[in-house]
Amino acid sequence: MSEAVRHSHPKSQLGFSLVEILIALGLSAVLLFGVLQIFDANKRSGSLQQAYAEVQESGRIATEFIARDLRMADYWGCAPDSDSIFDHLDATDPDYATKAGDLVGENGLSGENDIPTAPVKQINTVTVKPGTDTIRMRGSLPLSGVKVIDPYMVEVSATIHLSIAPGVTIPNGEILLISDCTGADRFSNSANNATNASTSTTTAKANLGHNTGSLGSGMVDNAIKKMSHTYTAGAQINRPFDRQYFVGQNASAGWSLYRLDQGVASEIVRNVEDLQFVYGEDTNNDGAVDVYRDASAVADMDNVLAVKVSVTTHSEANVADAAAGTNSPLNRTYTLTVNIRNRTL
Repeated sequence: MSEAVRHSHPKSQLGFSLVEILIALGLSAVLLFGVLQIFDANKRSGSLQQAYAEVQESGRIATEFIARDLRMADYWGCAPDSDSIFDHLDATDPDYATKAGDLVGENGLSGENDIPTAPVKQINTVTVKPGTDTIRMRGSLPLSGVKVIDPYMVEVSATIHLSIAPGVTIPNGEILLISDCTGADRFSNSANNATNASTSTTTAKANLGHNTGSLGSGMVDNAIKKMSHTYTAGAQINRPFDRQYFVGQNASAGWSLYRLDQGVASEIVRNVEDLQFVYGEDTNNDGAVDVYRDASAVADMDNVLAVKVSVTTHSEANVADAAAGTNSPLNRTYTLTVNIRNRTL
């Protein structure tokens, strides 16, 4: 083997110098730092997008629930107003206070402004958050797929005959409102056959009763049988409602939007921090809002035509803000103005 060959072999196995290793490590560290920065930025961006999605979804659901009920406030079918409702319900019935008392209130709309810290306010055993507003709405919702059919009432004490679409049930003892453009009657259904459990498209016939006598525990009896007038094909069958919205303390010691419906409080949306209402009042009876006021300043709730709703929600997880040096939930306030249809259309 030649001398040239013998000297080239050891040279081919020489390693990197210390300087080269330090330079390589430095460049690798810079690249790794850049990758980590990108990863961290993507992580923070993902957390921020998740927080935005949470507050947007909570705000959308909360405002949608409130707006839907507000639009139907003070709606009594074709009846002119709540004063034209003839009430059949027996106020001496033991079930009246819990089942019907709220339904016969005179106000279609009412509210409380800035709940005080003391004394602690509770609604249906749920603690209401101080500084927030509450709102209460009364009205009625049409029963879809239910029509008054022939034979029509020939006298005010006669049975009401119905055509009922599949899947619709009107239980015995349910409080109902029947109305036309002459007036309305509120009563408990004393018939037990107003149901159509069919899964087909076939309608069924049934009766609504409004007899006096005991309907049993948990149901409000009728004190009067005779209707205010006879009802025909133009009549509408509605379910009365009484609903109240407020921010209450949930089981996790946080705050949620609650709805009180017929005396039962249900948690609707979690992570709701604030709820505010401002009422648009028509002060000169020209059919338009003249001034927006808090509930405590409204002269006459019957003249309120619109309500401004503001809901503040926050995200479940914290969001880091490096510039501000904070790490806290994302907060957003959603505001909309809702027209009370029955008072403006």
